[in-house]
Amino acid sequence: MQIKVITYNVNNSNQAVDSLVALCDSSYDLVLISIQEYYWFAILKHFKLDFKNYAHKYYENIWGLVTIVLSPNELDIKWEKTCLGPMYCGNKGFITCVINQSILFISAHLSHGQNNHRREIELRKIAKSIDFYTKEGPNFPVILAGDLNFRLKRFNSNKYEEKYDQLSPLKTDLSFSEHPITFSPTYKFKSRTSEYDTTRTPSYCDRILFRNVNVNSYKSIEDILFSDHRPVVLDCKILNLSQQNIINTNNVCQYSFISCFIFDYFVLFGILLILLIYRALI
Repeated sequence: MQIKVITYNVNNSNQAVDSLVALCDSSYDLVLISIQEYYWFAILKHFKLDFKNYAHKYYENIWGLVTIVLSPNELDIKWEKTCLGPMYCGNKGFITCVINQSILFISAHLSHGQNNHRREIELRKIAKSIDFYTKEGPNFPVILAGDLNFRLKRFNSNKYEEKYDQLSPLKTDLSFSEHPITFSPTYKFKSRTSEYDTTRTPSYCDRILFRNVNVNSYKSIEDILFSDHRPVVLDCKILNLSQQNIINTNNVCQYSFISCFIFDYFVLFGILLILLIYRALI
C-alpha cells in the first residue's frame, strides 16, 4: 500500500490550503493530511477542496486542526478527538483516525513557544492513546503528523543536528521512528518569502513520526510560501497489513464530544451571538 502523508500549518490561509491539492496526485492508495491553524474550516466547513483524484474524502476537525483522508476506495473510518488546551479547549489537541481497523493515523497540534515540558506531556498522552489501540497488536502501522512545535536548542546552519532537537530523546523513549531529516527548518518564515523571521530560532516544528512503515522519502516543500511554515511530506508504504484488527475501536469517540465541546461549539455560538448583536445595533 502506497501512502502519502502531509502536514502543514497554514496560518489560516486559504491559498495555503488550496496549494495542498496539487500535492495529491492519484498514484497513492491513501493520502493522509494534517492541517493546523485553519480556523475557517470550523466556521465554513471548507469541503470545496477540489481533490478530484480521489473518489472518497473524509474530514474531521477540532477547531483549527483539520484531518483529511483521501482514498480511491471506500474506507471504514472511526475518529476520536482529544483536546489539550486549557479547560480542554480545542485550540491544541490531536485527532485519532482508525482506518479499516488496521492503520492508525494521528493528526496533532501541540503547545507552542518555549513550553517544552507541556509538549512532552502532550506527546506522551498521544503515545498512551496509541498504546491503548495497539497493545494487543504492536506491529500495527502508526503515523503521527502535525505541528509538534518542538524547537532547536541551537541553530548554526540549515543542516539538521539531532543533538539540538528537543524531540530527539522523546522519539527514543516513546518508540517513534523518523526518517533522517535532510531539509531546512520549516519554521518561522516571513510571510510569502523564503527568509526566516529572525525573531524566532528556525526550527523543525512540522514533523511526521511513525511505527512499522517503510519510508521512500521525507521532505519539505520549500516553494509553497503562503504560510510562516513549510509543508512536510512523507512518502511511504506498508508491505503487509496485519490480519488482526486494531482493538478498542468500539470505544472511539465515546468522550470526544465532551472533551472538545467547550471550544468548538461555544466559540461558534459566541461568534453567532456577536454577529446578531451587531446587526441589531446597526
